[in-house]
Amino acid sequence: METTESTKKRGSSKPRYKEEYVEQAQQLALLGLIDEQICKVFGVTDRTLRNWKRNNPAFKAALEVGKAVADGKVAEALFKRACGYSHPDTVITQFEGQITKTEVTKHYPPDTAAAFIWLKNRQPTLWRQQVDPTDDNEKPAPVQITVNVVDASIPAPDEP
Repeated sequence: METTESTKKRGSSKPRYKEEYVEQAQQLALLGLIDEQICKVFGVTDRTLRNWKRNNPAFKAALEVGKAVADGKVAEALFKRACGYSHPDTVITQFEGQITKTEVTKHYPPDTAAAFIWLKNRQPTLWRQQVDPTDDNEKPAPVQITVNVVDASIPAPDEP
């Protein structure tokens, strides 16, 4: 009996790639899922996901686009947080049974931690956290400490 492609795959326990995965993969990437999590959603191994990306350019592109958009949103939010930002808001108050809506502008000051993360990632040579151990110019000079032990029960001699 001649084996066809369909009969070969019928006995296989590997999930088969489907074109509908392109849209699903992009949506999962937009939600911020990493490849390991996407594998779990599709019920496949990391190797299978890599094969799907290699053999299906639309699938690979969908993942790349989704991840780029998600990363861009996070980068934009981090940038706003680092620099500080303002946005319109509505404050609802109640006084003596009267409900009042007031349009306001909320201000958020710059966040130094967010600024440091941004700069450390964008300009790592200028904003590194650790001192390079191979840089001999940054070694501190040795410190000499002298300790004088004094018995507190003996009165100190009068100094002239």
